[in-house]
Amino acid sequence: MKYKISELVSINSKAIKKDYDGLIKYIDTSSVNNGKFDNPRTYSTLHDAPSRARRMASVGDTVISTVRPNMKHIGFISENNNYVYSTGFAVVSPNRKLVDPYYLYLYLSSAFVTKTLQSIGETSTSTYPSIKPNDIGNLSVDIPSMKEQTVVAKRIRLLDEKIKFNNRINDNLATLKTSIFDKLFKNKMSSHLNGNLSNITIITSGKRPKKKFDNKSSVAKYPIVGASKIMGYTDRYLYNESILTTGRVGTHGVIQRFRKPVWVSDNSFVFKTEHEDYLFEILNNWIKYSALNRGSTQPLITQTDLKNIDIYVPTKEEFYHFESVVTPLTDQQFSLISENDNLKKAKAALLSKLF
Repeated sequence: MKYKISELVSINSKAIKKDYDGLIKYIDTSSVNNGKFDNPRTYSTLHDAPSRARRMASVGDTVISTVRPNMKHIGFISENNNYVYSTGFAVVSPNRKLVDPYYLYLYLSSAFVTKTLQSIGETSTSTYPSIKPNDIGNLSVDIPSMKEQTVVAKRIRLLDEKIKFNNRINDNLATLKTSIFDKLFKNKMSSHLNGNLSNITIITSGKRPKKKFDNKSSVAKYPIVGASKIMGYTDRYLYNESILTTGRVGTHGVIQRFRKPVWVSDNSFVFKTEHEDYLFEILNNWIKYSALNRGSTQPLITQTDLKNIDIYVPTKEEFYHFESVVTPLTDQQFSLISENDNLKKAKAALLSKLF
């Protein structure tokens, strides 16, 4: 049966009271990315929090950014976390007699809805593509019976939860690898510097392919990776030759690893090394917090900057000891990334039949 979303939900029905007394755990639109919630910013009082900290949400609600819909700042509230959300969100609360909350979230986060809302947003007069809550309410959806909704929602939610679980394992593995690095090399990185980055890696600038090429050519087989595409996890591609990339400006210090050939855009660097795990720890946990943080809004990083950064260069024995422990953990991470890739394909196949 076909409904308008406004017939199935209420939007922005809950707001924090002006006399609220207590900590504010604030979530802005940039903190929610494709279902994932980053840590909130905490304020002692409502007065200390940003003026946009007003929206409240309950378990089963969906929050969706009203700015730049194509960025997919959308998430499902699965637990009572008492977050306060920015007014940049529309909080969509389902009528549970008519629509399964997770089924509704799947619809609102679908590629079809994202494309539709982005198209509406691009007609707005604001600086950035933006939508109004009514634009969400005016969407139409053909939904099956509640029983069918529940079956579909449970099936896809299991896939989503498995993906999140794998990501948590990978986060824990990353923390473990860093702790191993710190135990072995932290003191030496601080007081026993005996070389620079160019001693352990070759650094080159990224170079995009030419814009004009046949889609059937070998060039077209490989993704183009730019600074904006290496933020956070990149689990769409699995690579047989490892490289690392970092943005030159703005996104400097953002590190990502790949295990297949990629085209790297001009605003990034490529690092090739025999000591991948050691280099990754140096780049990810040392450089981005030290030598490259110059305080400017858009710091420029050059190859010379990177090559001349002083580091501790381990002995062959130290490299072997570190890599014999850490490399299996890295392999486990990429195995989980591969599993997630397959889970996402299964989810996409199910969703393509629905929306």
